[in-house]
Amino acid sequence: MLLLFGLFFISESKAQKKESTFSRFYLQGAAGPTTNSGAYWDLSVQGITPKNFVATLSYSQVEMDPKNLPSDYQPGYVLLIIIPLSDGIPYVATSTLSITAGKAFKSGRNTWFSTEAGIGYVKSETMSFYKQEVISNIVSATSNYRTTTEDHSTVGAVVKADFNWAMASFMGLGFGVCGNLNSVQSFAGFHVKLMAGLMGRQKKVRRE
Repeated sequence: MLLLFGLFFISESKAQKKESTFSRFYLQGAAGPTTNSGAYWDLSVQGITPKNFVATLSYSQVEMDPKNLPSDYQPGYVLLIIIPLSDGIPYVATSTLSITAGKAFKSGRNTWFSTEAGIGYVKSETMSFYKQEVISNIVSATSNYRTTTEDHSTVGAVVKADFNWAMASFMGLGFGVCGNLNSVQSFAGFHVKLMAGLMGRQKKVRRE
């Protein structure tokens, strides 16, 4: 993936010759909610060429409810003083290393939209549920299901769409949506992100 990322920009820089390789190049940190009551975070590096081609290398992780969570699942609990401390709903973790490419579309002097698609190497968990009798006493109770977890690896499709704002020459803000389509457990999400690096901010032109 790193090789593909490098080849993309090498080809762009050769085609542009006298132009700089990047008009914008920055690190991004993003976080937000996903489907299946999930929580998502992402760290990435993104570059935009003068011809508005975009490429991103990113690592993301999601923790979400299993897609096969039984509708009658009841978590266990332990009574702490007078407050029941629940085990909570079990979750599965998914991590993805991805490379995406696309185009940027200018929407203002220092704002732009970007759309991307690509592939990702996905490591994800699956959970199996087995009905069991609830065992309880004065201070605790077990769940009505016992669980087992398995690890899986696969390749999936990654899509992104963002609105970006270069609020300073070295910093920006943005928000957008993302999707991860894979054979283990797909998800979609919304995120807010902070960018730091070469933002390509344009100064307001004064008219005489």
